[in-house]
Amino acid sequence: MNYTALFKMKSPETFKDTLHIGVVHSLYDDHVQDMIVDYMEKNKDIAIKVTIEHSENLIPLIQDNQLDIAFTYLSTKSPKLICEPFAKDEIILVTGADNSLAKQSVTNEELKSLPLLASGILTESFDNWLHSIIPENYMYPLDINIISNVVPFLEANLGFSFMIKSSVEKYIKEGSLIEVSLAESTVPEWMKLLQSF
Repeated sequence: MNYTALFKMKSPETFKDTLHIGVVHSLYDDHVQDMIVDYMEKNKDIAIKVTIEHSENLIPLIQDNQLDIAFTYLSTKSPKLICEPFAKDEIILVTGADNSLAKQSVTNEELKSLPLLASGILTESFDNWLHSIIPENYMYPLDINIISNVVPFLEANLGFSFMIKSSVEKYIKEGSLIEVSLAESTVPEWMKLLQSF
């Protein structure tokens, strides 16, 4: 008989409260997971419930009081919520290190002809900037709504993608991906937002 398991069943942890956190996938991996570990070490009497979703799905949850705090890329203008930036990041163009189409920099005209893989960057400023260069009806060879899932396709040299710098830095350092600079444009900054009641 497993006495440790039996003891745990008879003596469940009691918590003073539960903290409900919503977070988008890439922010969870790059920032929030470590914050939760730190919080749990300091607050052993608080249970944590984490919901990992896209920004547009987290906003209604926090508006309906189902979350205490949300880490998103989209802001809300609700008088019930406090919405503050907690970090900034760059959006960069990357591709596989062995991509035969790779260059050190590309013009806007060259950008139009590259096979771009969509990575689910959903901010109004980025969307407006991108469609000032590339038509809104551009057909992506691959469209994935979770940023990190694009990386294997980039490493396979199947295209280029705009990515959050912090989410691909390790691949650039390892040498499987390379950054391609933009000769004529500046991509808007990527704002990470903290929303809470």
